[in-house]
Formats: sequence, structure tokens, C-alpha cells
Amino acid sequence: MMIDLIKNFFKTDEVYNEDVAKYTKVDGMFAVGYYIFFLVVYYIMGKIYVEKEIYLGIWCNLGLGILPVIIVKLRKQKLSTLGLSNKKLKKSLVVGTVLGLLIVFANNVIPGVLSGCHLNQLSKLVYNGFYYFIIIAFVEEIGFRGYIQTRIYGLIKNKFIGIIIVSFMFSFMHIPFQMARADTTFFSFIGSNFVWLIILLFWHIFFNFLHK
Repeated sequence: MMIDLIKNFFKTDEVYNEDVAKYTKVDGMFAVGYYIFFLVVYYIMGKIYVEKEIYLGIWCNLGLGILPVIIVKLRKQKLSTLGLSNKKLKKSLVVGTVLGLLIVFANNVIPGVLSGCHLNQLSKLVYNGFYYFIIIAFVEEIGFRGYIQTRIYGLIKNKFIGIIIVSFMFSFMHIPFQMARADTTFFSFIGSNFVWLIILLFWHIFFNFLHK
């Protein structure tokens, strides 16, 4: 009984399957173009941060989050295909909040307490919550789970292969900014951050499972 409830709770939405089956090669090419633009923006953002000490992360991410919305509207597709819908809103809020807090505690709070760190001021915590949950996470969800992952099926019909490819794309997306910031080469950066990049692969697979 409990297993059936869990299966139904995390069952892939049929509308999702219907939507991804409609996308064409043009949609797939738009997704690839958006991804390349994403990489270029992040690399330039990293160079500006190093050379000018100006961080443009908030504005660049907002722009990258708005761009798929514009493309979808121009393609006369629904915003709900990006995941922007009030359908199953309660379930989304519950799962997102619980998992988000668990991730924050596992990755930040617990290691910080064990290493003797102290909590930031409330204003700093509020800003960090806004920055990481909205500017970073929300934009990544729209860009990768909502747009690239769904439209890539216009080029790759095998869903398993499509997920694996986009998981690599998601992982590699994090390289340009950090590579420019560290002033290192592509392969040197991968060698120094191999484990982190592998973890990002699995994060995409997990987040895509939730999105579906």
C-alpha cells in the first residue's frame, strides 16, 4: 500500500510525456543554441569578475531565466511546458521545501556546525536564501529541467540517452565561470574538480525526476 502511494506520488505526469513527444528538431536546435549561449555568458561573467571585480551573477541569471520564456512564447508554446504552472502546486511546494531544507542542512549547516562556524546574521541568511533558491536554483530549473531537457527530445528520441546527455551538459555548465575565475585551463579544472562534476550529473538526474 505504502509503495503504491509513493509510486503514484512520484509518477511521471502524462502531460509531460505528451508535450515532449511533440518537440521537433527545431526545438532541439534552439535548446542547444540556448545552452551554448549559457556557457558563453558564464565564461564572460567569470572573466569580468576576475579582471574588474564586478559580479554580474544576479543579472546574468535573471536574463538566462527569462530567455527560455521568450523563446517559448515566440514558438507559440505554453509556459507550463517549462514547469511554470500552478498544477500540483501543493505537492511541488511541499517536496521542494522539504528537500531544499534537507540539502541546505546536509551541505551547509551540519558541516559548518561541525567545523565550529557560526550562523550568519538574519539579513545575510535571507539574502542567501533568495540568491540560491531563486537566482540560481529557479533559473537552473527553468533553463535545464524545463527547457533544455524537454526540447532535447526533438533531437534525441531515446529518453534515457537524452537525460544522460543533458546531465553532462548541466555539469559542464558550471565549468566556464569557475574556470575563468580560477584562471585555469578546461582540462586542469576538470582534473581538480572531477568528483564535484560527477555529483552534479546525479543532481540533474534527480531534479529531472522530480520535474517530470
